[in-house]
Amino acid sequence: MVSSSRMKDSPKPRRLKTQRKTYECLRCQYRWTPYHGKRPRRCARCRSPYWDVPKREERPSTPPTGEEEA
Repeated sequence: MVSSSRMKDSPKPRRLKTQRKTYECLRCQYRWTPYHGKRPRRCARCRSPYWDVPKREERPSTPPTGEEEA
């Protein structure tokens, strides 16, 4: 058994926290840090597989060409 005085003399080295990358969903604007080091496949909140693809702006409906049948 190790005495308590010896434990105080040689403390366990502290592990430095590693910087993990934070991701943001471009669909729901949720930010998260995954536990694993891999790039996520889906958003953690909305589960969209297109979390890293910006939404397209809605196109205005095209007006009629003016060629009406009589």
